[in-house]
Amino acid sequence: MKKKVLAICDLEASYAVHFTEHVNRRGNIPFEIHAFTSTDQLREYLKDHVVEILLISEKAMCSEVENWDIAETVILTEEMRRKAHDRYPRVYKYQSSMNVVREVLAAYGEKKSLKDPAEKFLKPKCRIVGVYSPVARCLKTSLALTLGQIASRDRAVLYMSFEEFSGFGGLLRDKYERNISDVIYYLRQEDENIILKLSQIIQKTGRLDYIPPAHSPEDLRNVKAAEWHELLCALIEKSSYEVIILDIGDGLGMLRDFLSECDVIYMPTKENAFAKAKIQAFDDWLELWDSAAVKSRIRRLELSPADLPVSRDRYVEQLVWTQLGETARDLIKQDLP
Repeated sequence: MKKKVLAICDLEASYAVHFTEHVNRRGNIPFEIHAFTSTDQLREYLKDHVVEILLISEKAMCSEVENWDIAETVILTEEMRRKAHDRYPRVYKYQSSMNVVREVLAAYGEKKSLKDPAEKFLKPKCRIVGVYSPVARCLKTSLALTLGQIASRDRAVLYMSFEEFSGFGGLLRDKYERNISDVIYYLRQEDENIILKLSQIIQKTGRLDYIPPAHSPEDLRNVKAAEWHELLCALIEKSSYEVIILDIGDGLGMLRDFLSECDVIYMPTKENAFAKAKIQAFDDWLELWDSAAVKSRIRRLELSPADLPVSRDRYVEQLVWTQLGETARDLIKQDLP
């Protein structure tokens, strides 16, 4: 089943084409993006196709468009101020394309529901990859990000951090208005548009999508295991992601639940005595738990920090060219064919 269509119509051809190429290359949204440079082109397309969302520039907008059977029309405007009594929502044109998409989906999400089972997309089986270790400073997060960067080159990948203090915003020198706590809020409201809402929150580093992590440990601890499970089920069933990477921390109090969700678990280790003692304690806990299925999914790895980037500038992007990148490529070939 094909995705629904989001059409952009702008008389400025270069903008329409570049917008479409950029979103199709970098975006992971539940729509196909098609570009048109005149209403005549769009009219012909509508004879044989259905457009769910139309993003149209003010210069291209005309009375004829108002009569077309389109679920949501959004005006692409060159003015940042919203006009009073607008019939259609407006989005400022000269901002990042992904910000434009988030605002468009927000407007659409206020009116439309993804309740219809037809909104589920045909895709390969979604794989849940866990990265966890009881050992500190073992390159766990670096490995998770490297796996995500490389895997996202030819498939849709989402990274989620469950570290109490992820440092992710500082690493990428970015601040986030919304994060994974907002996603959980939408789940608790039984919001049927959860995937659309998620599209507005998701950020990118390279081609890798990620949900900004929680601001505080309490935000994570207050979420129940059943709620995390519900979120993962929604992503598996309703999103177009093929791989979801979970960077699992120790402070959640529900390690057993997270590990049970994973198809494969990568566990970085170390050779020093204290690290070995921690691994042994973890193994004892596994024996107590008596879960053969989880044991069989764990891949233990000893990673070398020798050639890791020394600067935070473009740290995540540089990881793929290190020895860690070579390890990640081998793991992807073996476990994510």
